Amino acid sequence: MQPSPIRKLPFAKEQDGMEIARVVNMLIDGYVANVLRLPKRTAAPTGNDVYEGAVAYADGSGWNPGAGGEGAYMYYNSTWNRLG
Repeated sequence: MQPSPIRKLPFAKEQDGMEIARVVNMLIDGYVANVLRLPKRTAAPTGNDVYEGAVAYADGSGWNPGAGGEGAYMYYNSTWNRLG
């Protein structure tokens, strides 16, 4: 297994990699929410809308999974996980 390319840079630190990951997650969140134009849900998805890999956008008040607030969520490991 090759080391992460970030670790090869002499000026990079572990926190730099964490910051890059945070920015990438924010971009994913924006991409999922805006490019796919997911409607804001005011209640948790049910029935056929719930499956591993499903993506939904929570409004943050009517539906606020895990108190994560408004944003895009993906259903995996039997729970809604915030993207970004």
